[in-house]
Amino acid sequence: MTFDLPNYNDTTYPEQARLYAADLQMLTQTASLTGTKSGLQVAAQGSPNMTVQVGSGEIYWLNSVVAVAAGNLTITPAHALHPRVDLVVVDLNGTKSVVAGTPAAVATEPALPANSVAIAQVTIPANDTTISTGQIKDRRIVVQMPSVAGSSVLVRKTAVETVTSSTVLQDDDHLRFAMSSNGRWAVKVFVWATSASNGAMKFFFTGPTGSTWRMTCIATGSTATLSSEATGTTFQTSGIGTNPVAVLMEGVAYTGATSGDFRLQWAQAVSNASGHTVGINSYLEYQPLP
Repeated sequence: MTFDLPNYNDTTYPEQARLYAADLQMLTQTASLTGTKSGLQVAAQGSPNMTVQVGSGEIYWLNSVVAVAAGNLTITPAHALHPRVDLVVVDLNGTKSVVAGTPAAVATEPALPANSVAIAQVTIPANDTTISTGQIKDRRIVVQMPSVAGSSVLVRKTAVETVTSSTVLQDDDHLRFAMSSNGRWAVKVFVWATSASNGAMKFFFTGPTGSTWRMTCIATGSTATLSSEATGTTFQTSGIGTNPVAVLMEGVAYTGATSGDFRLQWAQAVSNASGHTVGINSYLEYQPLP
């Protein structure tokens, strides 16, 4: 369920049946391909208290995909006399927060912060001490990105990720996209790689059963190899130090009858106690092919 705006007679709190200025702003965001991509449901705790739980998911910000981690958010204490309406939002960096409204006899929803997407509305009556399911209304607006040959989507890495003392390939936390069955895409991955020492890193990809890909790699001090299937050779870069090394991987990917995620994987090429990182603003770009 998304963007839940009930009739007055169906609400527990009258504030829930009103359409606010921020709601209109949420609805118009979709014209710029901004909104919820998946997940991000906001719910009361199993043992209700003054926090809410947010499921993991993704938003579209303009034409980019931003990953959002699951977690709990705290609702500020209720007013002694008046109700309040809060918004749960996610910003363009994937950071979730609660924007508190102003307590009033006729409470209104707060303004939507700049560069943010709303995912839930929470009504807090006077003297409230726990947040129940009935106080939470969905404000997610799911955006369906058109799958048109020639239109590309960017997935931006919103946080630094580090691997230490491990040569086991692991999924990148952000750089992935959902592949439909029997599809084909042009794929480009740009990575900022750093290390506290003069280290080496390796990169690979995974996809759903029956998928194939052909990618080339260009990087400072790297050996460009070709990976065509899940049994292919990893890309390896050397000479990675404290100054970022740019690694560019580009090619095509295909699926068969099975859908699933296409993901970047990476690890240290040689186990090293100095952390190796993939930096913020690395990105994956994908584009359907005709």
